[in-house]
Amino acid sequence: MTTQTQSFDALVTRYRAPLRGYFRRQGITDDAEDLVQEVFIRLAQAYARMHWDNPDGYVFTIAGNILTDHRRKGTTRRAGQHDELSDDLASPGETPEHSLLNRDRLRQVVASLKTLHPNCYNSFILHRFENMPQSEIARRLGLSVSTIEKHIMTALHHLNATLGKELA
Repeated sequence: MTTQTQSFDALVTRYRAPLRGYFRRQGITDDAEDLVQEVFIRLAQAYARMHWDNPDGYVFTIAGNILTDHRRKGTTRRAGQHDELSDDLASPGETPEHSLLNRDRLRQVVASLKTLHPNCYNSFILHRFENMPQSEIARRLGLSVSTIEKHIMTALHHLNATLGKELA
């Protein structure tokens, strides 16, 4: 073990408990040990080029900077205000392959719908993909609500016939 390594080990031994106490006095309980480790990581990165005239000042200046960073991250990310995602929320079918298949399926649907009359196509797109009420679609296209209903049904039957799956 080199003299430099022994000196750094002595530094770690000397400052571990005081740093832990410093962070706890600042209200950091759960992450105190992690922050102490961060201080030692930063010290290790700068250890060879440091001048040790005032080690207490240097170590606690680093600790203060780490504390500021920790609090800033907690504020910007609103730590503690988010629920953890549970494993049961992940959909088992949400793989890249599944996503690619869904995009391909959507292209097929759009291609099939484009073979319809423009009013039929627009009625279906506005209703199914834009969630627009039939009365609004009728007003926008200058058609009756009954005609919009028929266009939507025509599009559904067309998709069922061309793609083999009912999309209702």
